[in-house]
Amino acid sequence: MNTKSLIAVICLFLTQSVGAQAAWQGSSDGVVDPAAMDQTMNPCQDFYQYACGGWLKNTQLPSDQSSWARSFSVIHEQNLNTLKNILTDYSKGDFSTPSPYAAKLGSYYTSCMDSTAVEKQTFRTLRAQLAPINKLNNKNQLPQLLAHLHLAGISTVFGFSAGVDLKNPDLITGQLFQGGLGLPDSTYYLKTDVESQKIRDQYQDHIVKLFALSGYNLAEAHQAAVDVMKVETAMARKSLPPEELQDPAKLYYPGDLAYVISLSPHFNWSGYFGELGIAVPGVINVATPQYMEAINGFLDHASLAEIKSYLSWHVISGSASLMGPDFYEEYFDFEGKKLSGRKAPSPRWKVCVNVVSGGMGEALGQAYVQKAFSQQAKDRVTALIVKLEEAFKNNLATLDWLDDSTRLAAQEKLSQITLKIGYPNKWKKYDQLTITDSLLQNTINSRMLENKRQLAQIGGKPDPSEWYMTPQTVNAYYDPNMNQINFPAGILQSPFFSNGAGDASNYGAIGMVIGHELTHGFDTAGSQFDGHGVMRDWWSPQVKDLFQQKASCLENQYNAYEPLPGVKVNGKLTITENIADQGGLKLAYAAFKLATANQKPVPSVIAGLSGDQQFFVAMSQMWCSKQTDQGLKSQVRGDPHSPAKYRVIGSMVNSEDFAKAFSCAPGTPMAPKNRCSIW
Repeated sequence: MNTKSLIAVICLFLTQSVGAQAAWQGSSDGVVDPAAMDQTMNPCQDFYQYACGGWLKNTQLPSDQSSWARSFSVIHEQNLNTLKNILTDYSKGDFSTPSPYAAKLGSYYTSCMDSTAVEKQTFRTLRAQLAPINKLNNKNQLPQLLAHLHLAGISTVFGFSAGVDLKNPDLITGQLFQGGLGLPDSTYYLKTDVESQKIRDQYQDHIVKLFALSGYNLAEAHQAAVDVMKVETAMARKSLPPEELQDPAKLYYPGDLAYVISLSPHFNWSGYFGELGIAVPGVINVATPQYMEAINGFLDHASLAEIKSYLSWHVISGSASLMGPDFYEEYFDFEGKKLSGRKAPSPRWKVCVNVVSGGMGEALGQAYVQKAFSQQAKDRVTALIVKLEEAFKNNLATLDWLDDSTRLAAQEKLSQITLKIGYPNKWKKYDQLTITDSLLQNTINSRMLENKRQLAQIGGKPDPSEWYMTPQTVNAYYDPNMNQINFPAGILQSPFFSNGAGDASNYGAIGMVIGHELTHGFDTAGSQFDGHGVMRDWWSPQVKDLFQQKASCLENQYNAYEPLPGVKVNGKLTITENIADQGGLKLAYAAFKLATANQKPVPSVIAGLSGDQQFFVAMSQMWCSKQTDQGLKSQVRGDPHSPAKYRVIGSMVNSEDFAKAFSCAPGTPMAPKNRCSIW
């Protein structure tokens, strides 16, 4: 249950856990790294190889990773070590880094690191979670049971959350949407190619093994796996594929309880909401009505035994990563090895840091910012953002495809964007969180506390000061309903951003991220919201048609990229992020030129690069990345972000500034005669 599950635009793709085998060796500049380059490559032929070839040659993908990025992963590694030191101190009773929840954080971390407790206590918790399902003897009891599972963070049948109304940003409503699949998305169940069938076979074998570990005999485990596949495949047939979930206008079908009942009349919605502990919402947005209509079919046609197998599976699979070594080994074998291509699990301490950070994120973040984020860094990032906004404003005045009314509306929206940098001004409270010696129970408790907090907001107004990422997160996001851009302290670190780096490097790296976020307000999704966060059509018809034509150009461009033989980028799925990358690069460069307009030319002291060239190398090097084939295939299949190589190449080929900086002749691979340009 996530308040922003439908509309928050998360801008940057990265792995959630990293290894330590690959280190970053930066230049004295702090961002641009000459050793990462391959200067034998002509930059006008393949700029990704030119900027990253040395790094690609000398970097080994850590065995516990499906991908490793030169900037993101290294910063995340640094952050993990900072968090580890904090949690280790807290677990030993050393509270020298102030936090109101230091003792709870330390106990939570201990419950994860104590292997004996994990093996014994978490298994008891798992059996307790399965007990209500085992006792289920009537389908009429399902609504209350599903509500109980949803509160505990177990995804089953459908999802329900609190979310800002897309056309009334002053109101938080209930949000119903498709969910409850065990594989990443519906395409894994429905595609008939050899690889999809192989994954389904591996998934079914995985189900058998985890049921067996949970105490079921082999015959029961095999039957349960058959049941799960039957139920989930039926659900997948009614689920929208990933590319159809990118347009907010197609996910907005608000109504009252009567409307929801009309879609799923056999489901006791009042009983469901009652078990959640909330009043029946006055307004409920049904994001995927065709799926909610199909619920009756799922539940009516499946036997009670099949439903119990399905529900039990999601309790077991949702708990496996928090269980003892046998469970975790099987969890990793499927999720880590088979789906992602990782060769080895992460060290236990990293697993535990991520678990605690997920369960008590802002409590840990409050301690993190004391260690890792300065006011000086916040001030410099703020100055960068001001320059990017100035560049965007200047750019809007020059775009010949905008008419006066649409240009004015865009300028108004830009002026209304608010910034949140580093960390929240108001921290979440965890006073009611109970920490035990069971890691699984602690995680369930933390999920329930957060879910109840969010559900209690339904019917009220959103809090504009609330953050939807923790301060330690290496990412950033644009929120269309609040018209805000948010930059956690976690990403404002070297080698992404450095107080000691020159303007060329900082504008090329973190400046591009800032420009990316600003552009999200004007991509195919963000452009549907005005400056007040209201989803409405503020474009003139002619300009809207031109915008869609330009977006189609970009969609076709990315459709042609083929990272692996037979595996192509999905231009429709990735269009919002590709637009943001294009705009981010253009705006960051324009802001860099504004910031340095009155300075002497930047000396060519870094690998013989001019200041402009340093800018483009810095932007590209933040995307230097290695990835397993399995991880790459999974990303292309369902992630709205293009693979790292094409985030570089796809942006650069559309930049006249880039071609000029490297004297690329028209018609060369990095300077095509026909370019796609929007913002």
